[in-house]
Amino acid sequence: MKIAFLVWRFPVVSEPFILNQIIGLLDRGHEVHIYPLNGKPDNLSKIHPLVEQYNLFDRTYYPPTRPENLLHRYLKGLRLLLKNLHRGSLSLLQIPKLFKYNHEVLSLKWLYRAMLFLEREEYDIIHCQFGTLSAMGLLFRDLGILPGKLIVTFRGIDISRYVQEKGEKVYDQLFAEGDFFLANCEFFRQKAIQLGCNPQKIVVHGSGIDCRKFAFKPRYFPADGCIRIATTGRLVEKKGIEYCIRAIAKLAQTYPDIEFNIIGDGPLKQDFEKLIQQLNLTHLIKLLGWKQQQEIIEILDTCHIFLAPSVTSADGNQDAPVNTLKEAMAMGLPVISTYHGGIPELVEDGVSGFLVSEKDADAIAQKLAYLIEHPQLWEQMGSLGRRRVEEKYDMEKLNDELVQIYQNLLPSAKTSPLPPSAPLRDGTLYAPPAGAYRVPPVRQIKQTKFYKQKEISTMQQPQVTIVVVPRERFSYTQQSLESIYEQTQYPFKLVYVDGNSPAKIRRYLEKMAQEKNFQLIRTDYYLSPNHARNIGLNYVDTKYVVFFDNDVIVTPGWLEALVNCAEETDAAVVGPLMCEKLPLHQRIHFAGGESHIVTDIYGKRHIREKMYRQGQQVPEVYDQLQRTETELTEFHLMLVRREIFDRVGKFDEGFFNTKEHLDFCMLVSQAGGKIYFEPTSIATYVPGKFLEWTDMHFFMLRWSDDWTLKSLNYMKEKWNLAEDGYFKNKYKKLGWRRKNTIVKPISKRLSNLFGLDYQSLKERLFSWEKVLNRYLCDRYARKHLQPSKNQVLTQIALSSTPERPKDLASLKH
Repeated sequence: MKIAFLVWRFPVVSEPFILNQIIGLLDRGHEVHIYPLNGKPDNLSKIHPLVEQYNLFDRTYYPPTRPENLLHRYLKGLRLLLKNLHRGSLSLLQIPKLFKYNHEVLSLKWLYRAMLFLEREEYDIIHCQFGTLSAMGLLFRDLGILPGKLIVTFRGIDISRYVQEKGEKVYDQLFAEGDFFLANCEFFRQKAIQLGCNPQKIVVHGSGIDCRKFAFKPRYFPADGCIRIATTGRLVEKKGIEYCIRAIAKLAQTYPDIEFNIIGDGPLKQDFEKLIQQLNLTHLIKLLGWKQQQEIIEILDTCHIFLAPSVTSADGNQDAPVNTLKEAMAMGLPVISTYHGGIPELVEDGVSGFLVSEKDADAIAQKLAYLIEHPQLWEQMGSLGRRRVEEKYDMEKLNDELVQIYQNLLPSAKTSPLPPSAPLRDGTLYAPPAGAYRVPPVRQIKQTKFYKQKEISTMQQPQVTIVVVPRERFSYTQQSLESIYEQTQYPFKLVYVDGNSPAKIRRYLEKMAQEKNFQLIRTDYYLSPNHARNIGLNYVDTKYVVFFDNDVIVTPGWLEALVNCAEETDAAVVGPLMCEKLPLHQRIHFAGGESHIVTDIYGKRHIREKMYRQGQQVPEVYDQLQRTETELTEFHLMLVRREIFDRVGKFDEGFFNTKEHLDFCMLVSQAGGKIYFEPTSIATYVPGKFLEWTDMHFFMLRWSDDWTLKSLNYMKEKWNLAEDGYFKNKYKKLGWRRKNTIVKPISKRLSNLFGLDYQSLKERLFSWEKVLNRYLCDRYARKHLQPSKNQVLTQIALSSTPERPKDLASLKH
């Protein structure tokens, strides 16, 4: 195969993972050309020996230097165009395509870089080694100067900080046009999927190391009593080295006979020198500077413990499983790292080392002290760490895997690109590697700490009624309802409010209502959430009521945990640890939060809303969660003490589709009720990434601009709030759910089918959708937001059904 590597600079000492891939492909007989789009590194005095051994400079093509002076830049650019007319340089002046992929057209970066590819031969594979390179890869391919299958690897900064800077739509074009994607850990793969990447087109392909170069050595307590600790990495915020230094300061008070070596260089070197002096640690901590790989191996060979406490930097930058950590583990060092990015996929807490929270010097010091006091653990931890690296991150295995991925993309391959966890031709799995992502399964979670089961057989009458209401679609109805019955041992009644579901769902619910003996109430029109909850509330006669959206999946013990919390704390409202999306019960949606009003110095009132732990991974933070009084929970799943409605009234139907949870929680607090977060109750709501056609009408209404604006304006008026940045931000995002869930998938399909421009098609369809959305809202308002004899509310009566409310008009808007 002929493969083009697009990189930013080459060779770069801190990017051995790219070098390892190049060498691996060459060793396997493939042709590799390297294109550093930003030219040579500033300092070529430090290069890896393999660069010269394999004559990689002969395979590397640098673009012409781009002058800093704007006039000189344009004049030189013109000369390049004229000088290369015979090579087809005029083909580069396809202006619409330039602006389609590149927002820096006037800087002429694209022109200087494009000169590399004029009259080049066609490549089988174009491999962009960072997501940030993808715009150039797409542009050059579309211009016809770099044909081939486009693969992009996400490595960390490109899927964390870059997305934070550029926005979540930055890769829309790439995901629509790229052929295949790699992520160096499952953590970043999931991030890419959340941004819109097709899950079937992205797999985990880790960064490998040459395990043969890192000899394993069991670690024992040293004869001289001096514990040698090390860390390796660039001296930048993301590596968390500051917290190592502070941990050593704490440890030195008890264990003065330690030595800490920091290997690496970077912009924070002077800051660390000052910190070490301030803490009087110059006799214990040494900044060794940059070292060649063999020098690093020699230093680590004398050490006993390795630290790699990566943190999320202020600009959002995050790490995958770092190679320096793999190298230390391969050499048999027990390690201490953090619950950060993809690191938990490498380090198994309590097995090959320890994991602590980010930026927690105290925790690092505690784990260091524990390892020092228990040296008998070193050999076992080191051995298990070596085994893990050999199994999952051996460079030879990964390079074989990379070749297989490439081959499966080419027309001559017998199979199409493999989906996640599909077998390679030798029958092994190539992504995600088995066990690489250490997310506890639900079965394991419930057996350990998520809940404590109590005896319930002595209870006579249920204390709880579960009221299920439509959230935004109907297609998850069966999974959600079955989850309730399969995972709930605690006695309950159930009232199911069905707002005009499709015929198939209606028949299923009618059948289940008869089989399970629950109460089914159906309307022949769509319901807003608070309207549906009020309908269900009229049928509740128990001490507690749980409001439950129809796309929620629960874990065993969820209901008992909520009731126990309410009983033990006298809470009026209890919310669970609510997760979001697939895989189930892994990504936190909220873990309590804030909802209150503040008054500024001018007397203006502002809403303060904050959801705790959003986006964090359950296994990484669960040990830190505890039952706490809070200000906010959401209606995905919420337990409410029935008597609180005597004080706050029923749900306010002036809130059509948003912020009704803020309103209700603030009313409860205002009435003296307590709100609690209970982490031993766990549930996940599963939003549909792709809608079924039968869900389309309800989804468009549910998240309509009209309903959102009415809800926001109503909230301002009800709570006398200023129209500040909070509301302006909400206005800017009007329709974002419809755009992501309806417009973008349709645009991608049409652009792929007919070869249309994706971005322009997407914006055009969204403008048409807004017109349709207004029509649907107006039509709904005329038919259903005023009393009408055509509205029908049907109750399927069962033997256990309480008396039906007499005033059905009160159940309508």
